[in-house]
Parts: sequence; structure tokens; C-alpha cells
Amino acid sequence: RSVAWMTPAPRSVAWMSAPEPKSVAWMKSVAWMKRLAPGILALAAPGVAFAAGAMPTAGAAAVANHGSGGAAYIVQARSTNASMKWLKSAGVHGAVALPVVHGAVAHLTSAQLTAARGAGLAATPDSSMRLDGSVTSTCNGAALPAGSHPSVAFLGVTGATQVFARGDIGQGVTVAVLDTGIDSLPDFQGRIIDGVDLTGGGYPTLDAYGHGTFVAGLIASDGQSSHGQYLGEAPGARLVSIKVAGADGSTSETTVIAGIQWAIAHRTIDKIRVLNISLGAPPSTPSYADPLDQAVEQAWEAGIVVVTSAGNSGPYNGSITSPGDDPLAITVGALDDGGGTNPANFSIPSFSSVGPTMYDAGFKPDIIAPGRSVISLKAPGSTIAQQNPQACIGSSNFVGSGTSF
Repeated sequence: RSVAWMTPAPRSVAWMSAPEPKSVAWMKSVAWMKRLAPGILALAAPGVAFAAGAMPTAGAAAVANHGSGGAAYIVQARSTNASMKWLKSAGVHGAVALPVVHGAVAHLTSAQLTAARGAGLAATPDSSMRLDGSVTSTCNGAALPAGSHPSVAFLGVTGATQVFARGDIGQGVTVAVLDTGIDSLPDFQGRIIDGVDLTGGGYPTLDAYGHGTFVAGLIASDGQSSHGQYLGEAPGARLVSIKVAGADGSTSETTVIAGIQWAIAHRTIDKIRVLNISLGAPPSTPSYADPLDQAVEQAWEAGIVVVTSAGNSGPYNGSITSPGDDPLAITVGALDDGGGTNPANFSIPSFSSVGPTMYDAGFKPDIIAPGRSVISLKAPGSTIAQQNPQACIGSSNFVGSGTSF
């Protein structure tokens, strides 16, 4: 098992084998000074201002149209302006700024990549990312394998029922869900207050894949479709839909970073307190050099609590995915509650990723929560709903498993 976790498929073999860029030392010193600086934990931290000027910044479909030829890379210098200036001087066309990580995304030829790293710029492949959830083969709880029965104890296990009894149902708090979109279902009662579709479709409240609606239901469903049977953790909370993936559930690191950037920019107007990111990719660098982790830290410094999934690559050590490997993210692993609230029946599903983190040797996940056969909302007509009719629970809900949940 120890050998397996040391040799996962990296996001970038070229990055791991190339000489360390001059800018890495600078990024390391800045990142760790920020982590050690006293007092920055306060949620009232000032927002991050990005002076992008007239540069094309990532948004809508822009992240999918950053030039052509070669492969897509996130290029970083000491500032976004410096990154864009160098790319222009190197003859790179169609670069899109990513101010949140002081960089830009662009297609680079092999020669341009070598030149960028030789000039001291960091260049990280724009990797594909996966969602950390799946459906469970069941229909209304019938014919499930042992240990995979639908759980109806979610709120009792997490302690939400005790919080509800005090009159706190999450009112006044806005949670941004960076995912596949959130269907505007009755269970959210008009509480989806804002959103953006970074896939270029223009419909943040249309979830063609089904993952984002399921996650949002666990967060804030008021149970209307199930007559109050399946509530979310905060049924009074507001939601913001940051859509980064379409009907096939695929996305890229650049699109996710653009989504985090959007959340920071809208933190004040939408009163975003929490950002949920239920996806990940195997890390290929320490967290200080990972653009996705850097974006997460910018959100944290802007006063947003970032909650991420641990990953579904367990049970091997070092299997925590990025951005869950970042010290400032609250990383959540999965718990099998056995269908009840008795801790004697709890166990950790083998799929749940575990630490220490691969490059930083950090203790992760930070917490665990029910993630085996939990019940939430179905996005009607979505990919997941159509491909897994056996996972239905009534007409409006289905069962899912994973650290996403």
C-alpha cells in the first residue's frame, strides 16, 4: 500500500521532472508567511482586489478558449500583468488572465513551455478534474449489498437536529456550490440567489449532470419534495450556483480556479460565507506551488470558509486529492453510519481518501461525515438520473456515495 500511494498518476510528469522554476521559491515564502501571519483566521478578513485592467479574465466560456496549438498551461509570474506580458512577448495568443493566482492560462508549444520555465515562470498543466461522488445501486432501499443501505440518519450523526432545535437552520448564511449547477427545485424555495455558468451554457440553475443538485440538497434542501423526510444540513441557507461542468461531469483546473475567482469577487454582494468544492485531482506538487490550492487560500483570506472533499481514492495513504490537500481547506472524508446514530456501528468506507498528504505530509482529512448511501435530491433528466434509475428513492430523490457528500 505504501508503494502504491507514492506512485499515483501525476497531473504533470513534465512539471515533476523539470528544474524548479525561480518563482517557486518566491511562491513558497509568500505562502508560508501568509499561513503563519497572526490574525488572518478571522472571517471578517478584507476581500481580495484584483487589478486586471483591460486583460481578458477567465469567465463564462473564456477559460475554454485560451488559444490553440500545444497544450494548455497555467502560467504564473509575480503578477498577472507580468504573466500576460511575458506570454505576449513569447508570441502566445489567446491567453486568459487568472488574477486569483497571479497568472494566466494559455496554450504553449514545447518550445514556449521550455522558455517560460527558463525565464522563471511556473507552468502547470491545465488538468482535468473529477467529481468525488457516485450513485448507489438500489431502488427504494431494496437489494442493497451489506453495509450499503440508504442512510436516513445523516442529520442525527452530524448533530444538525440539535442545532435545528435551537432555531438555527442556516438562515442568513450563503453557501456557494462549485459543481455541475443546481436545479431550481421547490426544495430550495427561491433561495438560489445568484450564480454563473463557466461552461458557456449560460444556465447556472440547470444541472444536466446531477451531481451539484445532489450536493446542494444535502446542504440546504428544505425537504419539500419528500414531505420533510430528507432535509439538508442548513435548510434555511441561501445558495449560489457556480457551474463548472456540464452534462458529462468533466471540467478542468482552470475552470475551477475561475469559479473560485468568481466566488471571491461576489463574496460581498452575495454574502458568501462558505464555498463547497466536491471535486479533486491527484496533486503533482506541494500545495504552495499548486495553482488550485493557491486559489483556495485566496478565498480563505477573503473570508470564505472553503470545504472540500478528501477524494475517493482510498484506502491508501497519501491519496488526498487537490485542493483537499491544502492546509487552509476543511477537508471532509466519508463515514458509513450504518443507517443509525450509534458510533459503535460507524466505519470508514474503503473509497475515502486518507492522509498524510502526498507532498506536505499534512494530517487530512480534517473531519468525516456520512458519505455512504446518503439520500438527496435528483436533478430530473440529468445524466446521473437517466443512467441510474435503480438509485431512485421515490420520484425526487436518489442514493449517492462519496466524499462529495
